[in-house]
Amino acid sequence: MIVLASSQQMAVILILHIYSIRARCTTNVQGGYELRYCNAKKESGRIKLTFVDGYPAYASEFYVYIDSSTFSCNVETVYPVADLGQKKYNTITSQKLTIDKENYKPGDIIKGYIKMTFVETVILSNKETYRTKLFFKGYFKTQLSN
Repeated sequence: MIVLASSQQMAVILILHIYSIRARCTTNVQGGYELRYCNAKKESGRIKLTFVDGYPAYASEFYVYIDSSTFSCNVETVYPVADLGQKKYNTITSQKLTIDKENYKPGDIIKGYIKMTFVETVILSNKETYRTKLFFKGYFKTQLSN
């Protein structure tokens, strides 16, 4: 279920608009960092939001897919050093999306708040398994492209 923004949330979103910041998000991936970039495009009838920042050191990407009345999240964590042969996957454990309106067309500005938690599982080549609880959250404002 998608939730429409409250007046307090819209005030923070307005601040993002005034300062032309496309995202004010944080994550604890790789010890934690801020993400300031969000792009939105229409793909296969749904909206795809992509959050990035910090290349080349921080190359992880966070995704939100918005359908007409539902949404889903995904994440691709990227690290500068990895064990050769390791397997890595992420499982979303909670997600919440708040946006400013119900429908968007190309050229519209999408404003909102995203919060997701996930567990990253890494299986090393020697079969050792590590699980880490991680998050991504913050406000965004970006224009929807085709």
